[in-house]
Amino acid sequence: MKVITSRNHRNIQNYIYSRIKEDLETHKNVYYVVPEQFTLGTELDVFKSLKLESMIDLKIKSFRSIINEVLSFCGGANNNYLSEFSQKFIVKLAINDVRDNLKVYQKSVNEEGFIDLILEFFKIIKSNMYDSKAFNEVVEKNNENNLLHDKLSDISIIFTQYESILKGSKYDSNDRTDIAISKIAQMEKFKNTVFYFDQFNNMSIQEIELLKQIDDIALDAYIGITIDSNMITTKSDDNIYDFEVDDASVFEVSRRFINSLYRVNPSFIHLEKNNHPNENIDKLLKKIFSYKTPTKDDLDNIYVNRYKNTKEESEALAININKDIFENKFRYKDIAVVVSNSVEYFKFLKREFKVNDIPHFIDDHRNLLENPIAKYIKSAINLVNSSFSSVDIITYIKHSFFDIDENKINIFQNYLTQRQIKGDMIFNDRYFTFTEEGEVSRVRDKYQEEDRINLEIVNEVRSIFLKAIDAFGHSVNDINEYRIKMNSIANYCKSIYEFISAPQSIERIEKYEQWLINNERNDIIDENRLVWNEFVSILNDFYSIDEDYELDFSKFSQYLNEAVSEIKIGIVPPSQDQVIVGDFNRSRLQEIKKIYIVGLTNMYFPKAHNEPDIFLESEKQSLIDSGMDIDNTHKNKNQKDLLALYNNLSKATDEIVFSYSLINSSNEAMQEASIIEFIEQMLDDNNINIQGIDYRDNIFSKSRLSYYLPTSFRKMKNRKHIDEDEKTFVRSVLDNIENIEKIENKENYREILSSIYNTDRMLIKNRHISKDAIDSIYTETKRFSVSELEQYIKCPYQHFITYGVKPRISRQFNVDSMDYGNITHKSLDSFVKNSKKDEVQDIHTKDEMSVITQEIFDENVNFYVEDYQIADAKNQYFLSKLKNMIDVSLVVVNNQMKVIEPDNILTEAVYGVRGQFPPLSYEIDGVKYNMQGIIDRVDQYVIDGKNYFRIIDYKTGNKVFNLGKVYHGLDLQLMVYLYTVISRDNNSEPLGAFYQVLNHRFTDIGHNPQQDEFIEERHRLNGIIVDDLKALSISDKSFVKRAAQNSEVINFQGRAHDYNAKNNVVDKFLINKLMDRVNEKIVSSIKNIKGGNIAVKPYKLDKETPCQYCQYRAICKFEYNDYNRLEKLTADDVKEILGGNDGEY
Repeated sequence: MKVITSRNHRNIQNYIYSRIKEDLETHKNVYYVVPEQFTLGTELDVFKSLKLESMIDLKIKSFRSIINEVLSFCGGANNNYLSEFSQKFIVKLAINDVRDNLKVYQKSVNEEGFIDLILEFFKIIKSNMYDSKAFNEVVEKNNENNLLHDKLSDISIIFTQYESILKGSKYDSNDRTDIAISKIAQMEKFKNTVFYFDQFNNMSIQEIELLKQIDDIALDAYIGITIDSNMITTKSDDNIYDFEVDDASVFEVSRRFINSLYRVNPSFIHLEKNNHPNENIDKLLKKIFSYKTPTKDDLDNIYVNRYKNTKEESEALAININKDIFENKFRYKDIAVVVSNSVEYFKFLKREFKVNDIPHFIDDHRNLLENPIAKYIKSAINLVNSSFSSVDIITYIKHSFFDIDENKINIFQNYLTQRQIKGDMIFNDRYFTFTEEGEVSRVRDKYQEEDRINLEIVNEVRSIFLKAIDAFGHSVNDINEYRIKMNSIANYCKSIYEFISAPQSIERIEKYEQWLINNERNDIIDENRLVWNEFVSILNDFYSIDEDYELDFSKFSQYLNEAVSEIKIGIVPPSQDQVIVGDFNRSRLQEIKKIYIVGLTNMYFPKAHNEPDIFLESEKQSLIDSGMDIDNTHKNKNQKDLLALYNNLSKATDEIVFSYSLINSSNEAMQEASIIEFIEQMLDDNNINIQGIDYRDNIFSKSRLSYYLPTSFRKMKNRKHIDEDEKTFVRSVLDNIENIEKIENKENYREILSSIYNTDRMLIKNRHISKDAIDSIYTETKRFSVSELEQYIKCPYQHFITYGVKPRISRQFNVDSMDYGNITHKSLDSFVKNSKKDEVQDIHTKDEMSVITQEIFDENVNFYVEDYQIADAKNQYFLSKLKNMIDVSLVVVNNQMKVIEPDNILTEAVYGVRGQFPPLSYEIDGVKYNMQGIIDRVDQYVIDGKNYFRIIDYKTGNKVFNLGKVYHGLDLQLMVYLYTVISRDNNSEPLGAFYQVLNHRFTDIGHNPQQDEFIEERHRLNGIIVDDLKALSISDKSFVKRAAQNSEVINFQGRAHDYNAKNNVVDKFLINKLMDRVNEKIVSSIKNIKGGNIAVKPYKLDKETPCQYCQYRAICKFEYNDYNRLEKLTADDVKEILGGNDGEY
């Protein structure tokens, strides 16, 4: 074995290429072996560099392909080799079998990632060429450290069981290598073959043994290693600082690799040419890893850029690449990007490159969780394992290629979700019909016909689903029995395969594939087939395990789901003009003109390597001291990162650009990596940019320009400070965007310009919609309800969505607050109508009340609540609580009725055209608008020939009357009701207007005097009281002037002693002023609605806003700083503003 060394990998490669050319000219077979991810790039590079007409005698190989070739020629290719997923599965089975025998890891086995760590260590064991016995010797060597010994003992127990399950008939990847090693001597073909190994930084003992076997049989063998030749020594324990090499640390990985190769008796070829062809890059490479402080040099092709955050850094990268293409005449394939942290940067780069039409290849394993076949397989597994939850049913339907319109699936999903259909309910027809008293018969329901049509769709989708699962039976019990019958891994695998590959399923998949063919999506077809084949392979592996091995199906389905989730494909870069993107350790770079090194911060370089591990660093060192080859120590990983960066930099021929940012996407602060400080000391200030993106460069980025132009335009419109040069630039871009030659896809930029002007027109109109829009969406704008206007005053945009857009709010399975409110109102209405009957007058307890209200309560429940909701135990519980609450409240109301004794009671009194009371009418701009609605209760008294009216509005929430809110228009209801009633004629006078809160937790009354007093106090009417002592005394027999707070019916607010000084007592003058104020708010609201004002401007009163419980928060995008701020007013404040009691009017 000949080892070729040089500080510069390209020199090694050039030497190998020249040797290969000579070998081919003398008709020798040549194998050029590189790590698997480099095979395609190397093949293209060799073909281009050597100008070959044919590659018949030259093969680009990886270790994997050599092993495959050996097994194909010498036997062993047809052995049962397990996939990575199957190996994990067997590790899980092994742990499941021996868990009780473990000391350290008994509680860790279910932790995420533990199985991966165990399997990774098994690979280390096998790559050291240890069997169970040899590993046990390592265990015993470490008996002085109790914890390490116990850990190793646990691993040995699991490893032994793992090998036992394999039983010599199944093989993992390391076994595959061992078999190939034993058969290489039979490879006659290799005797006339020259092997060249390149781009390897290290090898395991097993791989070195494979290398040795090849060296023994091959015509000749070479391996290239990047290292300073002054570091080569036969002493493995030399300190790197003993060498006369300033940057020895970067080659420490290579030195250890060479030391491990001494077992194959290598000879060395030290290339004299060590320098990089580009003088400046050569200087950079020799200085940045040195322990000596660098000096300033004229490195005019090396740059450092600093940005605010990783997002801006990615945006700047897209800009710079476009500038490279348009200004510097690079091609995309001349540019490479290497990132320090793929998790942080790949997500941004994918977006920026896609938006800016930069062709690119990101060198990353692609996770196939979003692949259609993977989704189908997982949904099928979950369905078989589930008790048919609505989620599993919908997921299966969505991902099983049924020819069902997406809208129909959504209707079916809403139906199942709202009714909480699960388990056996999906098989029962009763849950898929409407009853006569059900939802479609509701007077208030505006969607009857829509619901009937939707039900037909629901049953259509349900029928398709039931047919697809017919093999499992017709109930959840059938499915449970089916799973019990399977009872072994082999049967599980067989059943799952039969389900996913049933004829009707395959037919659906084939139709989907034909659609992909018609739409020229061959990439998806190939990906789908790969996933299907991988899954079938996994099933075959699982199936081959001992057929009598028993495992709970839920555990099996969990393992199988995890296997599907981990299916990944290594993406092969197409040979086209595109930017190559990778990270330090996974980059397929060959020689490249320009390299961007992205993310050189102290957080990402050197990498922390704080991944979970089963061993401490000190424990790993103990294992190394015991003779094990362990390569995953923190020290080794950091040294690999250094060499990877060095190798990536050395592949640039023209320019290198380093960048870093100060904040990442997790909002964590960062600083430049120490290596950046070294680089900056070598550079001229002109090559260091700390200002971020120049605004003029935004024309090179569609994503930046689409943000920059509107933002700058708005600043200019709002006369905010902006530099004059920048103003000129913005105007120039806006005026001439169609003629900018450096921008491709001009249509996209015209769209940006158009959106700016549209935005400008919207800004000028300040959130107003057009008259045509108003007329089309407000179809009943000549009639308003008080609640509608209250909502408008609270937030114009919320009103626009509710009454303009009118979205249909999905009904929930649980009985909602509207239903509870309706049932309560109807129950009270029915009771009050009959309150003067003898049997009602004699009621004193909740139980007595319950008897006479049960029938009407049941009628209301059946009217407002669906059968499927009533059947639910949770809903039954809350309805029973509601019944108790209503009965308790009715006992109190009944007691109140005995005290107030109205001459007449109107319930659900309609005001409006053809109502019991006339509408409130307003003429605005020549158009008449009416206020209309329903008043819960009107108590009428005849006193001295005049009609006195008390308004009562029932509330199932915690509503408290507040004069300040009346003044601001937030609480118009009571005043509007009172005004419309007394406006009927000149003989009507106000007594007051009140809320009666019917929301409490009490379930009984009439047995505990102290509790009864508290309940009665909670039910007292709270609202506005007219200062008319005579009328009040007649209408409330419990009222005593000097002890007003003791009224059994009305709540007097405030601490003032005098009756007429109470907060909620007002004279008739103030009543009239309040009426005027209410009318002002009504008129201004109607004008604003008709004017199209839909501003997102909710009110804020103290800490109170309507945003807190608004269901439209997700769409309004309100920035919490532009409230309609209202002053908090007390009752005295309002009285003072309006003139006060006894003031002039």
